[in-house]
Amino acid sequence: MNEDFVIEPTKAALEEGNGFKHLEGNQRRCIIVVPKTAAVGNPWSWQGCYWDHQPQAEIELLKRGFCIGYVESSQNLKPDKSWDAWYAFLTEKHGLSSKPAFVA
Repeated sequence: MNEDFVIEPTKAALEEGNGFKHLEGNQRRCIIVVPKTAAVGNPWSWQGCYWDHQPQAEIELLKRGFCIGYVESSQNLKPDKSWDAWYAFLTEKHGLSSKPAFVA
């Protein structure tokens, strides 16, 4: 996501493994992990921060058909307009549920 809240889909580089590289400037990484088979209603879990820390809940939710969404936080770890843009991208453009489960 760039500073104008435009989201350009890409694929992670192999060297990122289970983590991700921080982007330069005002860009933010947005990640969506999809299950093999989505549950009814396209549920998803919103991972609030620390993408690769203690992923047990997300792994279980993936097994149950949830998508897992993440947007890199600002330096103060507070939600801002980028969270609104990410929510709209997933719900309005890609049909995920309007009520995500929030994992903090």
